Amino acid sequence: MVVQRGGVASALLNVSRQLGGALGLAVISTMVASGTTHALGAGRSSAAAMTTGFHGGFMVSTGLMIASVVAALILLREDGLGQTVNLVELQAGATS
Repeated sequence: MVVQRGGVASALLNVSRQLGGALGLAVISTMVASGTTHALGAGRSSAAAMTTGFHGGFMVSTGLMIASVVAALILLREDGLGQTVNLVELQAGATS
């Protein structure tokens, strides 16, 4: 039974990492592309437009990193550190 829960936890961790990476890359790439297109439409050179686009992408990355740090500081606590939680009983209690 312990091995099955370990497998589920591992699968959830891998899926969340893959999904987070894909969504983050998609958002940042979209910001870079739209910033570059907007700068080109404003008459900037290709190099200046790319710089503007990447500046926007890095700003989005910075915002996501700050949000991650704030979430980690709020959500990761030392309360209950080292305690064992029976997820099956916890889930059964929530559905009853």
